[in-house]
Amino acid sequence: SGFMTPIANMPETVQYITLVNPMRYFLVILREVFLEAAPFHALVGQFWPMAVIALATLATAELPDDLKKDMALYTGCIAGASFVQELASMLQRTGFESIRIQPKDESRTFIRDWMPGLNIGDYVASATIEAVKSQA
Repeated sequence: SGFMTPIANMPETVQYITLVNPMRYFLVILREVFLEAAPFHALVGQFWPMAVIALATLATAELPDDLKKDMALYTGCIAGASFVQELASMLQRTGFESIRIQPKDESRTFIRDWMPGLNIGDYVASATIEAVKSQA
């Protein structure tokens, strides 16, 4: 994410990996707001990657309609979650191979705490995603 080590000082491969970490973008926003007093329009470029990552959050069951419409769940990366097969298809269409997506059942515990009383852990989970993109 660049919190402890500047991204520019990381190996190039790791720099690419940070592109899928929402904390990378959030930390840029924090630094810009607190250290530079950056206006909102200067930060917009950091928000869209977080929105894309939110859309790729894995869904493990269909969300009820009332939860799909809950804006707090959208901003919490829940309501726009993709199913495992949808994410695998997206990765395959963009040239990835040897795709392995393994939902982490243990993540359901802390996900439930994000929105107490809504049983969100019944619908979404974090996952380990592995894929290879050929150099062709």
